[in-house]
Order: sequence, then C-alpha cells, then structure tokens
Amino acid sequence: MQTKENGKIEWPKEKLLHYGADKLTKSELLAVILRTGAKNLDVVELAKNILRRYPKFSLAGADVAELEKTFGLDAARACGMIACFELGKRMAAEEKKPSVVMADLEADSDPIKIAPEEDPLAKFGTANFSKIKS
Repeated sequence: MQTKENGKIEWPKEKLLHYGADKLTKSELLAVILRTGAKNLDVVELAKNILRRYPKFSLAGADVAELEKTFGLDAARACGMIACFELGKRMAAEEKKPSVVMADLEADSDPIKIAPEEDPLAKFGTANFSKIKS
C-alpha cells in the first residue's frame, strides 16, 4: 500500500526518510524492516497481517517456520523481523528497570552509618600497606 502525500506517492521507506520514523504507523515501520511484500500482498498489507497475528512483543517469540508457512516469508526476513522485535523487547525492559537515584542530603543531616556487623564489606577486613617494603 502506497500513501499519497503532497501529490506524490510514497512508500514507507521514503516516508521515513522524509518525515522521520516517529511519523510512520506500526505497519509502515514493520514494512521498512520487511522490505518487500508477498504473493498478492504489498509490503504494508503483509505487515498489517503479521501485526494482527502477533500483537505487541509476541512477534519476538514467533517461530521462523510458522512465519515462512503463514506469511510466505523467507528465513532471512523472518529471522530479521524476530531479531528486531526481540531487540525492542529487551530495550523496553531496560527502560523499565528502576535506576538508583542519589538524593541530596540536607546540610544539617548526618550521613547514613552502617554498623560494622551489617556492613557487607566488613568481612573482607582492611589491608595495611604501610609495612610493605619496596
């Protein structure tokens, strides 16, 4: 499926180049990854069918053989598509991980003190390097 913008026909790749990836639909983004369509389907229609069958990140766990059989994809395109979705899933998971944020301590507050028996590093002891001869 081509789109008509400003009087000219544009495919998803051209739309991405001209307007940026954030302006494309999910099916157009997948069409860019797929590059070509299948029998009787242009690349955007193929992408729509795939996204209907595999919502959200479920495409990351898709079976290559099923993609080949159901959608007529070759192994290279099926693997590339699965890899892209797996990468996106992992990156989204990293974004959700809480990060450690250091809070500003008030000037009049005492620093946090850990009792020696609770200090996880205390069991390693200390080293005295002052007696080492060079």
